[in-house]
Amino acid sequence: MATRCSFKVECITFNSEPLAFVWRGKPRPPRRPAACAGERRGSEGVRYRIRRTTADRLLPMRRGKIHPMSQRTYFIDRLRVVLTALVIVHHTAITYGGSGGWFYREVTDGSTASSLMLTLLCAVNQAFFMGMFFLIAGYFTPTSLARKGTLHFLHDRLLRLGVPLLVFGFVLGPLTEALAGAAKGRAILDGWLGALSQGRFVIGPLWFAFALLIFALGYVAGVGRAAIKAPPRNPCRAMSVGWVLHSRWVRRRC
Repeated sequence: MATRCSFKVECITFNSEPLAFVWRGKPRPPRRPAACAGERRGSEGVRYRIRRTTADRLLPMRRGKIHPMSQRTYFIDRLRVVLTALVIVHHTAITYGGSGGWFYREVTDGSTASSLMLTLLCAVNQAFFMGMFFLIAGYFTPTSLARKGTLHFLHDRLLRLGVPLLVFGFVLGPLTEALAGAAKGRAILDGWLGALSQGRFVIGPLWFAFALLIFALGYVAGVGRAAIKAPPRNPCRAMSVGWVLHSRWVRRRC
């Protein structure tokens, strides 16, 4: 029977999380663990055997070997869905008597009990829901800029925000106004074509995309280079600007 040497177990950690347990010995440990994921021969004939743990999956993510979709924070996506539903509820409440501006209003008398309740709903809703959108956008801005670089980041923002803004402002916005005017007996086609011929720009609810585009350009111009070199550990600094501006003119556009 071959003589076996003694061996020791070392625990490799990352951010206080165990990543792997390493057995070191010469020529080999007395038995191969059942959960062993692989082995590698090092210098002087030393054989390393690593048993992978759940936390060890973080290593390929940090090396860029896993598709970015696997790193998505799904609770943020669900939060966006809830906030989008609140946007729909908010503008529906304005249509039927709540206080605020919208393309079409079914009820204009704000003195009824239902109008007062809808106004209260809009007031509470408006106090946080659009600010949360800016909060989420600002939270991911520093890491997005650091990962993509300045040119790719700006190209992505112009494509995602600028193109929908132009399409709605010059095409869909005037069409929505023409449809709202049909309730007052106006011709839809004449109103839409007239707005198109005049080059009228109707920003409507896309003010949010316009504000995000301005914030993105301002962030790149102000701290873009610093963000690429060393992204801030606390992204709350980046998103606080959007929250403050939201309490000013942005809120009035909702």
